[in-house]
Amino acid sequence: MRTYIDDPSMPFYRVLSDWDEMAPVGGAEIDVADPARANQQVRVRKEGDPAWSTVSMDFVKEDGCWLIERLWIDDKSVAGGRSGGGGEVSPPPPAPLSVAELFDEDRLEMMSCKYADYDPACLAAEGGGEWLEERPNPSLSPKAVALTCILSLRQNDDGSGSDAATDDSGGDGEAAAAGGDAGATTGAGAKATKPRLNEGCERVIRFCSPTNVASTLTPAHFAQYLKEPWYAIFNQWDELSFHSEDISEDESTADLVVLLRPDNEEAWTSVNWELVKCDGMWLTERIWVVDV
Repeated sequence: MRTYIDDPSMPFYRVLSDWDEMAPVGGAEIDVADPARANQQVRVRKEGDPAWSTVSMDFVKEDGCWLIERLWIDDKSVAGGRSGGGGEVSPPPPAPLSVAELFDEDRLEMMSCKYADYDPACLAAEGGGEWLEERPNPSLSPKAVALTCILSLRQNDDGSGSDAATDDSGGDGEAAAAGGDAGATTGAGAKATKPRLNEGCERVIRFCSPTNVASTLTPAHFAQYLKEPWYAIFNQWDELSFHSEDISEDESTADLVVLLRPDNEEAWTSVNWELVKCDGMWLTERIWVVDV
């Protein structure tokens, strides 16, 4: 790879080692005919350069891992030019995708991601930053609800760390808990303003159904449940993969199987997620964890 980057006859590869700014171009495009193949584009450029280079990558999934099959660069795909020079000015980088936007297509039956794909500071920001959905809404699919909850639990701060979050929840705060058998403990995610104590748990309970017993817990109470060893995966996972999704014919219930595992571990932990639709919105009814 270094040979290509240093080759003076192929200067377009130089941006791979020189870039300072990067922005994804939408989400990954999964091949409908072959879910083991995908394409992703990102834009990169050096600081101060108005022109973006578009890096396109074809991926293939082998043994459960996405690998780059082909990479190419088209530094003319995004026109450049400086203001006042008469040329076209490069568009600003696209905004980060929200959880809802990641799952706006039903054809995405399988989806994998890493916790490191998300900016921890953005995840911990009040209101979930630009990534997390703060409250249920009819546009969220079962997968979007599950991912919102899983990411919220991964970055939750229960105050046990050395850099504890602030407790401005006003006592009980909003009832917060994840489904009948769900869990997580503390998370990371530094930010300029410290996250609210148990903010992740607080967010997750908003996605609990009224019949979910966990919906009656306070954020602090729920955080204690999440310290049980069988729920440790919720604050330790680094890789996530949606294994299956089954939505009832009348679209009133949904069952998901989500696989989680830390870096450098072969074994996955299976999280079974049961959801029900209430007032047109998907909510968590029950969660249970099984080692696989």
